[in-house]
Amino acid sequence: MKKIYFVLLLTIFLGFVAGNKASGQSGCEVCAGYSEYQYCYILDFQVPGCSTPSHAVFCYDASNCPNGITIQVVELDSDPACEDASWDYVHQWVKDNIRTLCGNKPCNEPPPARIYYSVPICGKVTWLGTVGPNGRVRYRAYPGNCDKRCTFVYDICYDYEHNIQFINEVNHYITGSGNCDAIGYGSPSLAGQWNLNFNSNYPYTPGIIWELDCVQVLSVHCQ
Repeated sequence: MKKIYFVLLLTIFLGFVAGNKASGQSGCEVCAGYSEYQYCYILDFQVPGCSTPSHAVFCYDASNCPNGITIQVVELDSDPACEDASWDYVHQWVKDNIRTLCGNKPCNEPPPARIYYSVPICGKVTWLGTVGPNGRVRYRAYPGNCDKRCTFVYDICYDYEHNIQFINEVNHYITGSGNCDAIGYGSPSLAGQWNLNFNSNYPYTPGIIWELDCVQVLSVHCQ
């Protein structure tokens, strides 16, 4: 009973120190359009081998912690050579740091915590070829007609006796009722992953800027 009480206190405390109100801090404005999320987390990180840091924003609902949490990545900004690695980094960071966001659910007090983690399949793509040595590509998700995501479901718990976390992927599937066009932006290799013809109007070329309002995010694979 004392352990449950401690976890609940830790969860409440972390809700104040680790997360920002979805409509509060600068950079979290993108979360304000999602009424189901109370908190926002801004993650700046360096992917090994990348020349510049990456940046991600995710919104989350911690109202059911430590029994479960819903997380949606709504923005990712990276060097174009590091897109895939940046998505992977954020995904792994969330799994490794779930206790920071939601506390720990003891494995000897089933059921385990349930995590819903979503990344955008559709969204706004902005190419900033004037930023950094190689340019930057920014992805941003939006609610409404462009809301289509890949959602991963995990069960997670913490074994206090052996000081280890257990996590198991239960499922992954497409959520959201939005839709978007598939345009072969970026590079021939990126477009080719989806058997799309490369659109030379939207290249990852330094010195230029372009934006696609609601298109398929080519670096996200729901598998």
